[in-house]
Amino acid sequence: MVRASEDLIWRVFEPFFRVDQARHKSVPVAGLGLAVACEIIERHKGSITIRNREPQGLEQICRLPLSRPSDRRL
Repeated sequence: MVRASEDLIWRVFEPFFRVDQARHKSVPVAGLGLAVACEIIERHKGSITIRNREPQGLEQICRLPLSRPSDRRL
């Protein structure tokens, strides 16, 4: 499990950034997932945060506003 240093954790939403640089060579992925997720969530007036979990790992928290029928545009 990965545990990010507090000075790096805000960078996880940058395209191609990896907290665990050791995985760069062993896992062939682009590193765009959180950057894309953040963009989509923010465009929908939501927020996404990430923080360290105890004793290890990362926790992602995504908040989206509720939609009411009167909010929908046709």
